[in-house]
Amino acid sequence: MSKALKAPLEVILREHAERLFEFLEIRKLIEGWCAEKSATAATTQDLGRMENILEEMKKLQPGEKRWEELDRGFHFALAEPAHHVIGMHLMEALKINFDDYFDFKKMLEKIDNKDLLWQHHYDIYEAIKERNPRLAEQKLKEHLDFIEKTMRETLEKTQFQMDRRD
Repeated sequence: MSKALKAPLEVILREHAERLFEFLEIRKLIEGWCAEKSATAATTQDLGRMENILEEMKKLQPGEKRWEELDRGFHFALAEPAHHVIGMHLMEALKINFDDYFDFKKMLEKIDNKDLLWQHHYDIYEAIKERNPRLAEQKLKEHLDFIEKTMRETLEKTQFQMDRRD
């Protein structure tokens, strides 16, 4: 790769990655809070909606368009039971960024371990179902921490590969 192309590509990757990590940071705060609240307020109908999403996700592979829709749907479904108007508005505001997040995440990394990703979502659901607010928040944050760690590692590998091409 020529040096003329390398610099702008590096800048783009780094700038987008930093925005992505900021997005994850905000998601941890807002969604962690929502998961905690949902663990005390989720109705049978709310739990059923989450369970249905998980059943559909189990049939698909990460990276498929439908998986992404269900993944997004799961994260919004865990926020709904909190029945908090401001919290839902904040989640709606984040919704705009989810498409960019998924597009950039696809470009950066491939997390092919469907069972692990699905298990993360199921663990969040189970904590909510068990009415354990602290565990629900913890499991949500562990999931997003895993995504962030994987993406940082992939970004570092991508950077290393770019450096080696010189």
